[in-house]
Amino acid sequence: MIQYNKELRVRPYTSEDYSTIVSYWEYHKFPSVPEKVLPPTGIVVESDVLVCAGWLYKTDSPIAWIEWIVANPMAREKDEALNLLIDALIAEAGSTHPVIFTSTVLPKLAARLESFGFAKGDLAQQLIRSY
Repeated sequence: MIQYNKELRVRPYTSEDYSTIVSYWEYHKFPSVPEKVLPPTGIVVESDVLVCAGWLYKTDSPIAWIEWIVANPMAREKDEALNLLIDALIAEAGSTHPVIFTSTVLPKLAARLESFGFAKGDLAQQLIRSY
C-alpha cells in the first residue's frame, strides 16, 4: 500500500467543482467536457485547493473506463495527487470492473498509468461522435 501525504484528501466530485476543473482544462488547452456527459463516479484530490480530478465510467460489463483526468498546473503536490487519484479510481472500479480502459496522448500520463499496471494498446487515435 502506497502511503500518501496526509494533507491530500480524496472525495467525490460535486458540481461545485466544475468551474475550477474547466479552468484547468482551459489552461491545458483541452476542450471543456460538458458536465452532462461526465459519469456519476468522479473523484477529486484536494489539499488547500483542488489539485486534480478524474472520472470512472462503469459499464454493464466487467470493463470500466477512466477518463478526463486533469490537474491544477500550479499545485506543488500535483504528482503525488495524480498517483492518489489513479489509485482511488482503480479502487472504485473494484472487483465488479476488473478490466479498466483508458487512453491518452500525453506521454507523462501514459508512463504514470503504466506504473499502475496499465499496458499500452495500439496507437490508434480515439474517435468520438456526439449528437
